Amino acid sequence: MPDRDDLIEDYKQFTREMLLRFDRAFREMRQDRAELKRDREQWLAETEQWRTESARWRAESAQWRAELREMREASERHFDRVFRELDDSRAENRAQTQALLHILDRLGGGGAATA
Repeated sequence: MPDRDDLIEDYKQFTREMLLRFDRAFREMRQDRAELKRDREQWLAETEQWRTESARWRAESAQWRAELREMREASERHFDRVFRELDDSRAENRAQTQALLHILDRLGGGGAATA
């Protein structure tokens, strides 16, 4: 059986090894925690950048939609005016055609032309 001094020395050696293992494990945990903190900070910065860009895109998109709405309304007003003028022109053309046909009827005696 080992003597007491050998047991104490073995115990001290075991304790030193355990303390070194714990120290190494805690050091690794601190490094992992530091990495996680850096990753989290980077993620937060990227997320904030994305939010800023997203807000800018939404604002630009709203502006574009407003401009397109104004353009569409202006276009509708323009084509409404064009169609009204076209309707007026057709009505005037019909009236002129009817007047011309009336004059031709009076000049030709009102009957159908003979061949």
